[in-house]
Amino acid sequence: MDESDDWTLRYPALGALYAQAHPQQYARLKQRRCGAHSRSTGMPCKAKALGNGRCRFHGGLSTGPRTEAGKRAALANLRQFRK
Repeated sequence: MDESDDWTLRYPALGALYAQAHPQQYARLKQRRCGAHSRSTGMPCKAKALGNGRCRFHGGLSTGPRTEAGKRAALANLRQFRK
C-alpha cells in the first residue's frame, strides 16, 4: 500500500479512534497487500500478500518441480498414475 493512499497516516487521530472501535477490521486494513498495478485500470491489487510481497496471482505460488527427482515425485502423486 502506498503511503499516500493510507488515510491513517493523513489523519492519525481518526486512525486511532477507528483502531479502538473496530480492532479486527483495523488489523485487516493494516495487513500487507499485493499492490501489483493493473494495466487496464492502473488500480493496485488488494489481495493479501504472501511472504514475497505479492499475492498468489502475481508471483506467490510455486511454478512446479525443477529437478528430475521432483518431477518424478509429482508424477507419482497424480491420481491417474497411482496404482
